[in-house]
Amino acid sequence: MLHALIEAFSKDPDLKSITAGLSAGMKEQLVSGLSGSARQVMLSALFEEIKRPMLVVTHNMFSAQKIAEDLQEALSPDRVLLYPANELVAAESAVSSPETLAQRIDVLMKCAQGFSGIVVAPFSGVRRFLPAPEVMAKAQIVIQDGGTLDAQAFLAQMIEMGYERVERVEGKGEMSVRGGIIDFYPMTSLLAYRVELFDDEIDSIRTFDPSDQRSIDKVKEVTITPCKEIIADPQRLEQAAAATAQLLEEQLGKMTDRQAKLRLSEEMKREMELLREHVYFPEIYKYISLLYPEHKTLYDYLHKDTVLILDEPARLLETAKQLERDESEWNLHLLQNGKTLPQLHLSVDGDEILYQRPFQTIFMSIFLRQVPHTQPQNILNFISRGMQDFHGQMNVLKAEMDRWHKSGVQVMMLASSDERLDRMRRVLQ
Repeated sequence: MLHALIEAFSKDPDLKSITAGLSAGMKEQLVSGLSGSARQVMLSALFEEIKRPMLVVTHNMFSAQKIAEDLQEALSPDRVLLYPANELVAAESAVSSPETLAQRIDVLMKCAQGFSGIVVAPFSGVRRFLPAPEVMAKAQIVIQDGGTLDAQAFLAQMIEMGYERVERVEGKGEMSVRGGIIDFYPMTSLLAYRVELFDDEIDSIRTFDPSDQRSIDKVKEVTITPCKEIIADPQRLEQAAAATAQLLEEQLGKMTDRQAKLRLSEEMKREMELLREHVYFPEIYKYISLLYPEHKTLYDYLHKDTVLILDEPARLLETAKQLERDESEWNLHLLQNGKTLPQLHLSVDGDEILYQRPFQTIFMSIFLRQVPHTQPQNILNFISRGMQDFHGQMNVLKAEMDRWHKSGVQVMMLASSDERLDRMRRVLQ
């Protein structure tokens, strides 16, 4: 039935106007009047019509999740990806669950490798700096049963991808080596894997349960993805350490408080040493702008012909200002405690995300209002309203439907089951 709704929406003159605007190369369009699930049905119809990737940006994670769920139901789960992100970028390392981290890595990997569906993200996820897409696209290892494996090179690459070497694999992101047996547990996998080597030949690959270490099934091939969002080769880590040393020297030269200088010097030198030794540590997120001076964001992971949907731009502007205030307070706290440098940045300026966009953009707002610093070339106002609750009074619903029909309104109804649909038909005939 949702397909019928999408098909009906695709015939709407206003939707055809949007698609025509995109085909004509319009940079900005403004759509108002749609709220709730009606907005997601329109986006689904638009996606089906234009056959182009889309990025939907909304103000927070709750809204992003709701939009993604609606779109997945209207289209299909494999055509819609949710990129989860906390409101404060600096809090990611402390509060992100393994599941959230795995989901973000999965989205980045798919986008870097050419995903052409719909990505939904909160504004906080779009503004954060990320590893270069070409690095993420290559950050995987494919091993096959019967193939060969250079154990030392394999382990070095696994460490580079963020895996932690332990005695016994029990959690995601861990790996262990015992003679010719290599165990590892990818972030995006339900089970861990055990590779048995005979010299440099892969004798078998099996899944196993980390809780009891028992093997389960043999597999022919495994694609291993990173278990950390910030991945970097030794060269990038060393360059980041060298850049930090220079910035530290500059900052110390500006300070007069001896105790503050000592605290800052000790903390920064400790972390610089970890970077030089190619060791991952929880605070490595602070160095993303030095590890990747290219300053890439989620925008850079998407096709050039992506259509950008900015959900409630006025609210996004408020969110951008609030996030920048929160991040400034966080950085000030770290500076006062000698745990960072003022030149280390975690994200791009909010105005750049909102106003310096590389994609054709559709602004979506419930109310028709001017979006600051924009000049939409096409402005459309859909007419829609939320359905009232009839509280099971089918006679009232029938009277209302008769009134709608007389006004020339096309009525489509959804039912949770065939039985309920038959009952509605009988009552409303």
